[in-house]
Amino acid sequence: MSSVQKLTFLSPELAGCLITPAEFDAAGDADDLYIYELIRGLLIVRPMPSEGERAQNDLLGQLLRGYRDLH
Repeated sequence: MSSVQKLTFLSPELAGCLITPAEFDAAGDADDLYIYELIRGLLIVRPMPSEGERAQNDLLGQLLRGYRDLH
């Protein structure tokens, strides 16, 4: 019998925990203010980018698409 508890909610407090891909996928809910990634079994938690950061990336994407369409 396994002693691993089933994850039901991902939260920033779990950052750095070792979990399996199955546990990560089975976690039903997460705090929407953060981005969760599983890298080599390690849970990485980072905040969502701010509006200012997203705006800069959107602008860059628009400029690159414009360049691509002209060349």
